[in-house]
Formats: sequence, structure tokens, C-alpha cells
Amino acid sequence: MRHPFYFIIPNPKLLASGGNIYNQKLIEALKKNNLPIKVMDWTGFWENPFPEKKACYLFDSLYFDRLTGIPKAPTTALSLLIVHHLESLYPPQGWSSTAYFSKNEFPVLRKMDGFLTTSRFTATYLEQNGLSQPSIIIPPAPRFFPKQHFDRTFGQVRALMVSNLVARKGLLPFLENMMSMETHFSSFPFSIDLIGSEQLEKDYAHSCLQIIQNNKTFASRVKFRGTLQDEALSPFFSKANLFLSTSYMETYGMAVQEARIFKIPVLALNRGNLKYHVNHRQNGYLTDSIAELVTTLFEMVKKPEILATLHRKIRQEDHTEFHIWKEVAKDFTLQFNKTFFYRWK
Repeated sequence: MRHPFYFIIPNPKLLASGGNIYNQKLIEALKKNNLPIKVMDWTGFWENPFPEKKACYLFDSLYFDRLTGIPKAPTTALSLLIVHHLESLYPPQGWSSTAYFSKNEFPVLRKMDGFLTTSRFTATYLEQNGLSQPSIIIPPAPRFFPKQHFDRTFGQVRALMVSNLVARKGLLPFLENMMSMETHFSSFPFSIDLIGSEQLEKDYAHSCLQIIQNNKTFASRVKFRGTLQDEALSPFFSKANLFLSTSYMETYGMAVQEARIFKIPVLALNRGNLKYHVNHRQNGYLTDSIAELVTTLFEMVKKPEILATLHRKIRQEDHTEFHIWKEVAKDFTLQFNKTFFYRWK
């Protein structure tokens, strides 16, 4: 397979989002497997669209709104969409998911030759919405693994959240619900480390941080750490004994995957792909609303034995093995050859 692969993606170094991390790690792994990989951002592609007639072009879904204006691809080229997220999965106010998909996404998606997805959840979503093109499903590998030995004490909740401060991640209603239960939470010790970027939706992030800073209970117990790279992030997973996800939609859930690798129970909303990560009451809890999630968190803060039971079940029952990026790259090659290579014979 010597035809080149063009990744049309944002610069992964500009923002530590799950999609950007996935792109960067996958590209690095594919290059190590000696695949002919070329990378450009949207400006580079627009200045010279489809520079080679016989190539595979993979467009990041962050460029989705721009795909309506691109010229027709050569018949010998493949155009795939890397589906990290679609707006219809968490549609704007006033839209149903089905209506938004039909009007704003289906006309573009039907023109693609296929899709690269990170989960069966996303591939099934595309199929159920009338798209017959094939998907290759390439879940990410973890960015890091725990060291052979690390200390984790039990007792009070030491929670970790890895989430950019954007509306889709649900942090503001989470904090507002916690604030409404402040008198309950203030009676018990707990801590939350929040790691992520406040640069994407600055007004939203400001509202979140103001709640933390201006509330006596939260100011001393919820610590915003900003954006951290892999080597700085790993110790937070090592010391946490609970992982929180308030995201309204995860098409994969890379941070939740990493929590599982560190054998940390997960408390999350039952949305998107997270039900494939969390076995309810076995390695965590799934809730139907932010309010229910906060109530469940309070029960864990008040009764440490709930968390201790989850840790015991994880140690005894969860023996899941996770791939490394080298294996992910190999799987990409195998799936691509099986699914698309007939176009180039």
C-alpha cells in the first residue's frame, strides 16, 4: 500500500483536544510503520486541493463546515471523514438530533467515500442515519500507562476531571448543582483536580472558574490545573481514586479509557460511547442527568465504602487489555486494505 495518505487536520500542537491528540498519535504511529503520510491544515489543502490523483484524503470533522465548498475529488482518490464529533450528536438549542443531521450534515456526509471512526458507537450512528458508506473503526491507544507500582490511598474522595471548559462537557451545570448542595458537601472532606483548557470558550470557562473561586467550599477543594501534557498528567491519574465525566457526548472517551487503565472507578453521564467503558456498579456508575451525577458523588463523599467496593470489584474482575499505538497503526492498515483498497487495484 504505497499510495499516500493526506491528513487534512488542524495543527495538533495548537490545542490539547481529544481529536487532536488522536490525530497526532495515529499519524506518528503510521509513519513508524512506514506508511506514506502527508499532513496539511485546511489552508494548505485549499491552496492546492487533491494534489495527487491516486491518494487517500482524510478530513478532520473540525473542518466539516468547510467541506461543502471543496472541488470534486478525482475518481481515483478516496475522501474519508475522521469523525471525532458531529454537531447533531449534541445539537444546538431548538434542534432535534434527527432534524439537524438531515438538514446540515447528511448532504455533506453522503459525498464522502467512507469514514474513520474511533468507536462502534459512531459507526452505528452513521449507519442508522442512512449512510451506506463503510467505516473503519480505529479506537485510540492510551497516551500513557501506569508505572508498575504507584501509591493510591483510599478513604476520602480524590476525584479527577480531564475536560476542556466548554459547554458540551457539562462542567458549569455540574458546578451549579454542587453549589446547590454546598451545605451537604462542606461537611465532608473531598478534593477534585480539574485539568483542561479554558481557551476554547472563554466566557463559559470564566463562568466555571468564577464559581470555583468565589465559593468557600469549592475554592479549597476544587483545583483547576490548566492544560497538562502526558508526563505531567499521569501522576494525577496515579493519585486519584475517582474519575468524573460530566460530558453530554463522547464519541469515544479517551480520558475515561485512561482512567480504566489506572483502574479508577468512573462516575459519568450515560451518553455516547461511555456505556462501553463503564459497567454500571462494577467499575463505576452511569447516571441520566447532571443532578443525579452530583447526588451520586455526594453519596460517595459521604460513604467511602461505596468507592471502596468499586475498587475491590475492579481489582478482582477487570482484566481488560489495551493496545499500544503501534498495534493501532497495524489495525488501521489491515482495516483500510480490507475495506477500501479494492478502489486502487
